[in-house]
Amino acid sequence: MNFLGEALYFESLDLTLSVEESYHRVQNADMAYFFSNKAE
Repeated sequence: MNFLGEALYFESLDLTLSVEESYHRVQNADMAYFFSNKAE
């Protein structure tokens, strides 16, 4: 399980992506709250 602030590593792509980046397109109240508070 990965949490916001952590990173995901995709071995087959040799790509590291932050959990925040992977949730960037998620449209729900929890993520809206997280991103609005992070901007402050």
